[in-house]
Amino acid sequence: MGRFGKSYAANMLAAYYSKGCDSENMFSGLEIRKSSDFKLHLNQYDVIHMGMNE
Repeated sequence: MGRFGKSYAANMLAAYYSKGCDSENMFSGLEIRKSSDFKLHLNQYDVIHMGMNE
């Protein structure tokens, strides 16, 4: 991953798991959407996301 790849990956994970997001449409064009358990953990958890760059 490049310089910004890790932050992007962390943001995607937070969007997938966080109750604070309604992110089902965000993943509509991705391979994960085809998984049988895609909705199992989607937006089900309280997530604390901290950026260490600021």
